[in-house]
Amino acid sequence: YGTPITATLVNFLVGGTALFILWGLSSLGGEHQLSFPAEWWLYTGGVFGCVFIAIGALLVKSLGVLISGLCMIAGQLVGSLAIDLILPAPGTVIAVATLLGTLLTLAAVVLASVPAGRLARPTRGRR
Repeated sequence: YGTPITATLVNFLVGGTALFILWGLSSLGGEHQLSFPAEWWLYTGGVFGCVFIAIGALLVKSLGVLISGLCMIAGQLVGSLAIDLILPAPGTVIAVATLLGTLLTLAAVVLASVPAGRLARPTRGRR
């Protein structure tokens, strides 16, 4: 529809409706007290989700689906690797496969970003 607001709205309307229905079904089984967590930061997920969907919808328009998807995945991998390096949970082990997978994803972003004609070898003397 020409705007990321539509994608964001539909995404969160469907997700919110599904969560509401599942909550209703789970509370049918007996006495179920609805209690919300006291930690304020747990409620920031919805805001971050809205921003993520809106930015993703904007990026797809300018970069295309392949590069946008690869960049989002690469960003998540680099972010999770940074968290594991800076604030590791007890027992966290960063495997070589994790590092290689992250590097491979970053290489895929670079490869997909190169214009098609730039990878072809120039032919000498032929026209």
